[in-house]
Amino acid sequence: MSTSDGYTPVNESEDLPEGWEERYTPAGNRYFVDHNTRSTSWVDPRIRTASGKTLAELGPLPDGWEIRMNEESKIYFVNHNDKTTSWTDPRLSECYWKWVTCLLPHTL
Repeated sequence: MSTSDGYTPVNESEDLPEGWEERYTPAGNRYFVDHNTRSTSWVDPRIRTASGKTLAELGPLPDGWEIRMNEESKIYFVNHNDKTTSWTDPRLSECYWKWVTCLLPHTL
């Protein structure tokens, strides 16, 4: 079952992707370490998109982007390059626009 933002809640029994580790801050806040990219995230990489892929399977965000979660646990994205935020994952947007500009004209 997807949430209103198109993401499926985490199945806690599912293993973390290879190279990921769950840690806690001294205050007890959970975060995740991606040893593959040497980065950290507050967002669980096991969360699935509407397409069924995990956030980790989508690959890294574009340079200058960050994923965050608001107080209601809704995922959003920060573009530090132009100082904007978006509810839409830029990795999904890129795939969508590639489909629209490259595939769609050839199917008409």
